[in-house]
Amino acid sequence: MTEPTATLCPRCAVPAPPTNKFCMACGSVMAQVAAPPAMHRAPLAPPPLSVAAFASGIDVVEPVTPGQPAEPVKRVLSWAIDIVIVLIVSTLIGSVSGAVGAIALFVGGPLYYVAAVGHFGTGTAGHRLVGLEVVDARSGDEIDLTRAAMRLAVAALTVVPWGVAALLSTIGMFRGGRLAWHDHASQAVVATRRPAASFAPPVSPPA
Repeated sequence: MTEPTATLCPRCAVPAPPTNKFCMACGSVMAQVAAPPAMHRAPLAPPPLSVAAFASGIDVVEPVTPGQPAEPVKRVLSWAIDIVIVLIVSTLIGSVSGAVGAIALFVGGPLYYVAAVGHFGTGTAGHRLVGLEVVDARSGDEIDLTRAAMRLAVAALTVVPWGVAALLSTIGMFRGGRLAWHDHASQAVVATRRPAASFAPPVSPPA
């Protein structure tokens, strides 16, 4: 028997490679994918909406399930938290040296995002505080530095020329999908954070 060449998304019915963990059209979990999860990640949960319920336009309350595409409100909140963190740090540094504070804001801020998403884990402090992570749409694993930088560059091009309203209109697709332009550009998805597998170290008895 031949392997399937494409799998239909259970939410929007757009075909995708059978190895994809997420649909790149609407961001939903591709429940048909039966590949074993990575050792350090919990398995992806099935999609909360059935095709029939979504097509009928019924508002269904989606449970907060690890591995599901993130709510747009939480995505905006995570960005706001990160912006506040960068502003506070750069302001404190700028109180000592204005030039260094400007460097911390315009250079350190982007480097912080790229390193946090593409090297030191799957998200920034803002992502972690609201329970989100940025993962590869195909494997569900971490993305690299290049794709993290691409996400930031496309997000900046979205916001800087057109203002915050452009970003909100991009990621505020509550019904049609939850992928922003920088998600498509980097082939990544912002999802609810999955717990890492616990490998508890041996506990030595108290002396």
